[in-house]
Amino acid sequence: MICKKGLVTLNYLVWILRFIFLAILMVSIGFVVSKYVNVRVDVSSVESAIFLERLFSSNALMFQDAVTLRIYPGVIDLKKLGTSSNLDAEFGIIKGSRHISGRVRIKEINKNIFVGKRLFDDLEPQIDSIFGGNVHDLEQIFLGKVRSDAGMQNVVVNLKVLQLK
Repeated sequence: MICKKGLVTLNYLVWILRFIFLAILMVSIGFVVSKYVNVRVDVSSVESAIFLERLFSSNALMFQDAVTLRIYPGVIDLKKLGTSSNLDAEFGIIKGSRHISGRVRIKEINKNIFVGKRLFDDLEPQIDSIFGGNVHDLEQIFLGKVRSDAGMQNVVVNLKVLQLK
């Protein structure tokens, strides 16, 4: 038969073991939750794709019907560009304030159109270098048309977006 003092001591020992197991359980739950919660999400590929689509269907570059105001993606209007090959103002880019840049290259008429040309020129050599891990590049080639004074001409358009990760 256990006396009253032995019963109280046994009760304290059981509670100490319960607190130890509870602490181990809380630490393991915290470890599992912290292992599966990702605080940093890399959205550079999605942002590059959105920027590429914005470049592909922008009012500043593509032909827009004067009556219906419809923009025709894939039909580049050279009359809008004039002699300029820089779309920074149309995209609202202040010099040195962005981390993304793009280039539209039309080989048939030897024309390069830039958004953020300075950043593009800085990032392009880093793609193939050993430090290229912090530059995300996305390139898309499509068949398009160029509208000029001479009429419509079929061309191959190369869109390239460079972005700091």
